[in-house]
Amino acid sequence: MGMTVATADDATNRAGGEQRRTCAFATPAGPVVVAVAAGAVVRVRLGAEVDTGGPLPALVSSLAAYLRGETPLLPELPWRLDGGTPFQRAVWRALGSIPVGATWPYRDLAAHLGRPGAARAVGQALSRNPLPVLLPCHRVVGAAGLGGFSCGPAWKRYLLRLEGAAVG
Repeated sequence: MGMTVATADDATNRAGGEQRRTCAFATPAGPVVVAVAAGAVVRVRLGAEVDTGGPLPALVSSLAAYLRGETPLLPELPWRLDGGTPFQRAVWRALGSIPVGATWPYRDLAAHLGRPGAARAVGQALSRNPLPVLLPCHRVVGAAGLGGFSCGPAWKRYLLRLEGAAVG
């Protein structure tokens, strides 16, 4: 869990011709890679690694401090959603309705969206969340337990503990 960081300039974004900067850092739960474009976070990958080195930009440093447990609150960072279907984007945006330290079952998030029978579709949308942590899909749990998480159950437990949520 050192302070080692890595950065690299990604290939030009296919959608808009903008440059993305990819930054990586270590946390107690594993490595994290963050892509930044035009002053906003556009991608977070938990458990991913990148092989180049350099300093973290300030935008990413505050997220790294939070994920390392060095600060108690997740910083408010500018982010941007690229891609996703209208339903996925609605699910991702609705995650902000779940308070810090709380969890909702998939069915409750589906009901919040006005789609009470869409718990499975909500889970599929969450598995494609491009901004885990910033769009807190880890706060959505199964009716009888932790439920799935695209980055694995250890990451889900780690993020919930950072927020002070009860973890079963």
